[in-house]
Amino acid sequence: MSTRGYDRSGRLDMEQFHVSPPGRDPLHDHYQAGIYGGFIGGGLSGGDKELTADSEIIREDLNEWVALDNPGHYSLFVTSGRVSHRNGAKLDGLTLHSNTLEFDAVEASPAWQVQTAATAAATLANAASSPDEKSAAARTLRFLDTPDSVRELAHQLTQAGDASRWDLEAGILGTRHRQEAVATLEAQLAAPDAGITAAFLSALAEIKFLAEHEPMPPYPEHDTEQQLAWIARRDARVKEFAKLTDELHAEAARSAAAKRPAARAATVYMLLTRPSRAASDWKPLNGLPEDQVVSAFALMTPRQQSDLLQTFWERLKTPGMATVLEAILDRPGQADDQLRGTVTQRLYELDPRAGRTYILAEIRHPQPNSGRAMSDALTLLPDETLPQFDEILAARLESDSDATMDLDARLIGRYATSAIAPRVKAAYQKSAGDWACTIEDDFVSYFLRVEPDYGLERVRAKAGRCMTESLKIVVAAGHWQDVEQSVIARLNTADTWAARDAAETLAKYGTSKAQKALWQRIRAFHEQWADRGAEFVIGPATPREVNDAISLQFGLVESLGRAQAWLLDNDQSTELESLAIAGARQNAAHWHWHSPIEINLILTPGVPVIASINDQFNPTDLASLQAKLAQYPSGTVFHLSGFGAPDRLAAVTHAIYETASQNALIIEAQPMR
Repeated sequence: MSTRGYDRSGRLDMEQFHVSPPGRDPLHDHYQAGIYGGFIGGGLSGGDKELTADSEIIREDLNEWVALDNPGHYSLFVTSGRVSHRNGAKLDGLTLHSNTLEFDAVEASPAWQVQTAATAAATLANAASSPDEKSAAARTLRFLDTPDSVRELAHQLTQAGDASRWDLEAGILGTRHRQEAVATLEAQLAAPDAGITAAFLSALAEIKFLAEHEPMPPYPEHDTEQQLAWIARRDARVKEFAKLTDELHAEAARSAAAKRPAARAATVYMLLTRPSRAASDWKPLNGLPEDQVVSAFALMTPRQQSDLLQTFWERLKTPGMATVLEAILDRPGQADDQLRGTVTQRLYELDPRAGRTYILAEIRHPQPNSGRAMSDALTLLPDETLPQFDEILAARLESDSDATMDLDARLIGRYATSAIAPRVKAAYQKSAGDWACTIEDDFVSYFLRVEPDYGLERVRAKAGRCMTESLKIVVAAGHWQDVEQSVIARLNTADTWAARDAAETLAKYGTSKAQKALWQRIRAFHEQWADRGAEFVIGPATPREVNDAISLQFGLVESLGRAQAWLLDNDQSTELESLAIAGARQNAAHWHWHSPIEINLILTPGVPVIASINDQFNPTDLASLQAKLAQYPSGTVFHLSGFGAPDRLAAVTHAIYETASQNALIIEAQPMR
């Protein structure tokens, strides 16, 4: 039985609800006939579950699928495509058909409707209500579908909060009272106490559009000419909808200044987090004044502040933000570790002198359980070492209860001098090789800097994903050849997870010696497991030995096919496909290539190059991207497209053209966004 409980579109169609007489699908226009004429499904799943004699319960609300707008006598049965019969590695789908239920829907009295809406509204307004109680109240309003419930839904959409707003939005989109919903929402735009949230604006834009346009007809599956006309009509609708959305955002921006502080903060947050449609959208939207952004930011929730600082920093990166960032750091205990770390990083960007003061103070007196964001912030200083902290760091390390061990190990790796090497080494050797990954990596990074021979010894003993930063140091210093053979040797260890780790490390840094060793290992693996391919199915009953083998094979195949230092030709891809067992064969089959090859770039603020070559290679820096391109034979044609700020795109594409020129490659540029 499939355990999937959701779909990317928001609606899972594994069950079908058959009601007679038919009811109304409240979200038909949203999902099937709205702006885009349908949604693409899919999504993550918890996997399949083998059925036993025990019942499996799937709970659904009929109201999600069918609104019964009229009283009367109804019958209902359900069909489900959730269950399959396993035939070896193959699944044969079944359709389950339930018994039929009969029930009566009675007309609700006006007094009951008013009381039900009022009770739900009171629950949502009560700060003492639990999240489950508030969720139930929102669903009550959503399915009640009366003028009172629609007005309350519109009001709730203006309230700031971090919880999901889908039931509120769905209640608006599924209402029979569209014109009243539009009028209510539009009245809230300029209301001083109404925060214009993303869910509010999304609901208003869609319900307003649907109220003024006929639904899209079903897609004509078998008529090519009608399909072209349908697509043209849909594209025209999308443009109209985008224009309407732009107008509503502009109106929200104009109204922000007149709103009261909490409502202004919610409105500004919505404007700053509006998804980008083009590279220029990374800049501040709608011309919000700096003082308005700064004052609103101070009133946002910690989660909202964190979202903005991490993802939309370019939109609020102004000198005035330094003051509000310092205010957050001056209130220890009132901001979580993740937020404090991000705030410290952003303050250092805006004002290095002020940022340095906070960084040095935090190194001297760190808070326990500092997160990765704070750890990253504290290592931003350009100083090669900070000798004044040697004694402090060594003493904390030697303490029996070092509450900041993760952070101290990183600070030692980054700033400590050789003066405390004996003390660090003594502390490290108590658990050498058994520290948590990040701590091991930080210690070894330190040794590579102050005692290189010992550092290389530790890398040879445990090089792999645990030593991300250490390996970068080894490679940068030209010492990869000193450790490669020890990594190759671990390909044949009895610990399959360690062997997979070695394969993936070789894929990232390995030379031709590594490629040869990986081919030998995958051939040996095939010889060992080829006769047991039918067992290569992941499930609750899969033996651990087989699960481990599946994992190792995945690592070997991926490492050969996606390695940085080499490019498989089509004959090699064919051999890899023949050696792969069961599902891994499909992965290898995708790596046959022919010209032209797609290159896609994504260049977002504060993030290095993100590139995709042939949906196979994903370089994360320009040098790796250029090195990979240079491996393709002369005459290969590439289609280049990208998304990002024009200046960054220009610099990266210029480098790509240079590489192409040096290696007789052909670049055909596609439109950049």
